[in-house]
Amino acid sequence: MIRLLVYLVLVVLAALGAAWFADNPGRIGVDWLGYRAETSVAALAFLLVMLFFAGVFLQRLATLIARDLPFSKEKRQKRRSEKGYAALNAAMVALSAGDKKAAKSLTGRATRLLPPQPLTHIMAAEAARLADDHETAKEHFQALLDDDQAAFLGLRGLIGEARIEGREQDALELAGRAVALRPKSHWALQTLFDLHLKAGDWQSALDDLSKLTKAGVTNKAQAATDRAALLYCRAVEADLAGQADTARTLAHEAANADPALSPAVAMTARLMIAAGKNRDADKMLRAGWKKNPHPLILDMWHALSPNEPAHARLKRVEHLVAVNPTALESHLALARAALDSDNPALARPAIEQALKTNDRRAFMLRAELAEQDKDSKLAQSFRERAGLEAIVAQWQCRHCGSRRGRWTPHCPGCGRFNTQHWQRGALDSPAAIGTKTRPLGLIGGSSDPQIPRDGVAGEPFHS
Repeated sequence: MIRLLVYLVLVVLAALGAAWFADNPGRIGVDWLGYRAETSVAALAFLLVMLFFAGVFLQRLATLIARDLPFSKEKRQKRRSEKGYAALNAAMVALSAGDKKAAKSLTGRATRLLPPQPLTHIMAAEAARLADDHETAKEHFQALLDDDQAAFLGLRGLIGEARIEGREQDALELAGRAVALRPKSHWALQTLFDLHLKAGDWQSALDDLSKLTKAGVTNKAQAATDRAALLYCRAVEADLAGQADTARTLAHEAANADPALSPAVAMTARLMIAAGKNRDADKMLRAGWKKNPHPLILDMWHALSPNEPAHARLKRVEHLVAVNPTALESHLALARAALDSDNPALARPAIEQALKTNDRRAFMLRAELAEQDKDSKLAQSFRERAGLEAIVAQWQCRHCGSRRGRWTPHCPGCGRFNTQHWQRGALDSPAAIGTKTRPLGLIGGSSDPQIPRDGVAGEPFHS
């Protein structure tokens, strides 16, 4: 409606102007080179308008003709772009095929032909990586930081380069920038979490874990066990720093988050006993034994009454194993306590149950029972079987299968965090543990975190 009104107004104004020129025709004369031309003002105005439109038409015509010329600017730019993108596509194929020389040459050609853009920098950086030219790769990733839309890709590339070169602190700083830039990026959150784990910054890792859980990157069950492991790591540090109350609180929280984490259960009980809270320690140890029986828990159970006679200890062990009577550790604990109290009648059935698992400790207990029966030949036979079977309980990684006598935050074989569980199996030799394949770039793949064992300086965590 408004456009129609504007059009009508313009028509009216044009009509009024024409009428005005008709009422005031006037005369215009021009003398030039001995000639004189005369016309009316209206005719001159019409001629000027026609000349204007003729000029516009000629200019448009010249532009169209120029565009169709073989060497026009537009044609040159088009051909240059086509060659550049063709080189870029060929570079992608070369990268996929692992052809270092061709990939680097083609990406260089594409970079020269195409205007600066994120895609060319990314391809050039990947080609440089393939050729082990990390300085060039870093230059291209750095160039991406100037583009708001591609800055995240640049940070991701620089983080990768920093980790390849072992510059973990730089990688950590860059990961923080990446999370600030893209707070909901699963990759950025996971990378920051991994780097905080590698640095042993357990509190920051706990904060990262909360974000990962909220973002749905980590399921709640895994988050609970990871949180327990992180809290336990903090408890160990606090204990080593002489902060007993803080250590006890953190260890207790870790044990509640994951009762199967027996080192945390044992540490909580030890600190409770030291604080005179034996009743709380008793409850904690029973809950831990029910979830995951472990020799550490049994040691703390004995520590509740360190000077008690053997028969009294047997009674207390019977109370403990009653919460999980079918477990191997329960059979072994009961057999040990029965042998110590000179009660072979109670020890024998427990040992027989344990022998079904071919555990080394069961063979050794059976040999001890045979010695009490004055059967040295049978005792020697079971000792030999203990050496040949070599079935023991150890901490085993769920990911790579490497086994170790003590729990550590990171697997000594593959470097992954919190993947170890108490498992029976053939004993790995120290050489085998040290030579397992360690995937490139995994967190903690180069060495074990040197956090002292709970209560024993110089050893990482719990046996």
